[in-house]
Amino acid sequence: MPDGRRKIEGTSVEGFAINEIIAAHNLGTYVHDECMSACVTAFIAGNRRYVASTARFGLHRSGSAWLEDDEALSESDEKEVAMWREKGINEDLIKKSTEHGLHGIYEPTVDEVISSGLGTDLVTNN
Repeated sequence: MPDGRRKIEGTSVEGFAINEIIAAHNLGTYVHDECMSACVTAFIAGNRRYVASTARFGLHRSGSAWLEDDEALSESDEKEVAMWREKGINEDLIKKSTEHGLHGIYEPTVDEVISSGLGTDLVTNN
């Protein structure tokens, strides 16, 4: 981009767009089965973030596979980290979600999701 800003790539754009809609309408979010990648970006917007005991989350850095610099945080990574901190997410989970690069994934347990603040309420399945 001419002004020196880096473009947010890929499904990050959609994740942030859904995040804004959820936040604007003060909605809760719920994961029963699986929430990976940009889904987590949308999920974090919930005023309450419900997590089923069967839920699986996949956290990783964002960017494009063609980027050679897999070490530096992308603009979307920085935006995500700021959003997580604003929501009060534990720094340990933030660190784990950003240390895997573009091609790795961190799958926290449901207990980690709840204890970190990523999820606010555990929903037990009967």
